[in-house]
Amino acid sequence: MGKKELKALQEEVDKVSVQMQKRVAYYSQATIDVRQKFTTYFFNAKLTDSLIERPDKGQEIFDFDEISESLKACLVDEQTLVSKAEAIKVKSQIMPSLVDALDANILGSQLPFIRHGSGYIFSQENPYTPKGQTYMRQFAHALSIYRVCLGICESYYLITNDVCLNVQTHQEAIFAAENLTVQLTKPEDSTPLIDLWRNGKAIKRTLNDLTANIDTFTPQFEEKIAYQTSRLTQLFEDGAALLQEGCKQFPNTSLLTFIFFDQWRAMLKDLANHFYLGKYSSSFQGILTVNSECSELKRELSEFHAMTTDRLPLLKTELLAKGYKVINECLSCLRMEASRKKISLTEAPERGMFALKNTYYWGMLALLGSKASTPSDNLQFEGKEFTN
Repeated sequence: MGKKELKALQEEVDKVSVQMQKRVAYYSQATIDVRQKFTTYFFNAKLTDSLIERPDKGQEIFDFDEISESLKACLVDEQTLVSKAEAIKVKSQIMPSLVDALDANILGSQLPFIRHGSGYIFSQENPYTPKGQTYMRQFAHALSIYRVCLGICESYYLITNDVCLNVQTHQEAIFAAENLTVQLTKPEDSTPLIDLWRNGKAIKRTLNDLTANIDTFTPQFEEKIAYQTSRLTQLFEDGAALLQEGCKQFPNTSLLTFIFFDQWRAMLKDLANHFYLGKYSSSFQGILTVNSECSELKRELSEFHAMTTDRLPLLKTELLAKGYKVINECLSCLRMEASRKKISLTEAPERGMFALKNTYYWGMLALLGSKASTPSDNLQFEGKEFTN
């Protein structure tokens, strides 16, 4: 493949990859916005002050101040969730998950929010006064929506952040080989011939390792894409159902209900607009209808899948071919120069006690080390990520 064709192939792969990375960033920011909107709504003093009522028989007084900290602990910021996910990973040796971290936080709040379906319901033996009861049911519904949003964000991140998608090592090997070529053309370069030879052999070993592992992660990645795509489909359906149900369950408190949505409905409408790319409709009766099909998102996932199974392996192959061509020419030149100067190019064993760090052991060590130090393989929350 010529230089022009290789560049076109690289641009084709980059275009699809960048498109998906933008989607990850979009849903990461949207998820952050969801939590902030819920926090603003539920902890607004005007709303919480209006919840004071005299209880009837069989009802409990709703004391917001008594449970406010526990409620806030359920809607913690993303950085806290990332730390919680990492702690769960260390303790249970499972893949970190922001959804699991949220569940653990809600459980730790000791409030009567019960897991139900894709989210939560509020269940207490003795109900609060009517306004307090509605507030808690609404809060549970908001937690359910936030949980779905985190799942969508997490799935997108896991799809787009996998070791088999990485071609940076291939490009770095080519860059190193081209730099070595440049060194050989500089008469003023004083690097000993034996050192240049060893550098060249190290680059070739890297290329050999990349060639041996070119398809290592493909089956696992195929399974991951299939699972996470199915999960996303379900999450978008669950989210649509929750948004629609959120409008049905709670009365419109606007004074002009036939013209305006109240703050709760306006917020759900805004979430539908952002998470479903404007694919929703609303009526004067306060009914919200969300289209969970999201054909644009399905098309992007399909293109990404096709890229990773067809174009990406071809790109890796062509990059390796280019790398081998450059480094083999370098090594041939070094071999001839050494022969002319009567220099022995004694080679150390390629695999031994002090083998290069691109062996399987060092690769795994680096992988585990990076995951231990980077939050959550990085569902991107403003620079932070979810672990894979």
